[in-house]
Amino acid sequence: MTPTNPITTTTSTSSSSFTQAAGGALGKDTFLKLLAAQLKNQNPLNPTDDQQFLAQMAQMSEVEQVTNMAQGQQEIARSQQMTEAVSLIGRTVTWLDANGSHSAVVDSVQAGANGPTVTAGSQTGLSPADLIEVR
Repeated sequence: MTPTNPITTTTSTSSSSFTQAAGGALGKDTFLKLLAAQLKNQNPLNPTDDQQFLAQMAQMSEVEQVTNMAQGQQEIARSQQMTEAVSLIGRTVTWLDANGSHSAVVDSVQAGANGPTVTAGSQTGLSPADLIEVR
């Protein structure tokens, strides 16, 4: 059975413990701790292969760079969404709801956890994606 909630499991090695998210994903810090523990506890008569060690370090570097790029792209997207929402201030927008079509001038923009929302007339919390016309 696969858990649906993020559950944390702990794995212990001689003197260290590491936390791993459900689903098998390891974070950068956890990976480095595991690598240090592996080096510390390796058999001196049968050490880790140099090629394997370098491959692990290269993989970790790649994962870190991809993570940094993804975070950067998310920040750019949030900034672009906010810029587009701010450009609506003073413009007349139209949206649909259960009561039909409404139009009003955008008074303000709010930054929210799910992206920016606008206030038009007395209607707050309008998503720019839900607007059907901008004049």
